[in-house]
Amino acid sequence: MNLECFAYSVGHGDDGICLLARIGPHRILLDCGIADISLLTNTNENKQLVPADIVLCTHAHSDHAQGLFALHQAFPQLPIYASEATTKLLPLNWSKFAVSEIPDFCQPLPWHSP
Repeated sequence: MNLECFAYSVGHGDDGICLLARIGPHRILLDCGIADISLLTNTNENKQLVPADIVLCTHAHSDHAQGLFALHQAFPQLPIYASEATTKLLPLNWSKFAVSEIPDFCQPLPWHSP
């Protein structure tokens, strides 16, 4: 099985962490702490091709989560997961929107998942 990791951002300057892990045929985006998600949307000619199979958000700090809402808007079919606590805290990253404008797009994972 092949394992590859591509860093869209590693936390320098204003951007945070955003890593793409390829495990065999699977693509997992670890965090989306980039403010400008054009790196994720411009990676292919076909704009409808999602940049990953799933997204895992480690915690709600902006350097790990600020780009998740924009990513969801660009790719609403892309599943995004985080802990239950992180899921509840994520809207704090998008204060320019009313809470009612932010859909529950992140799926909570229980602490002890199989």
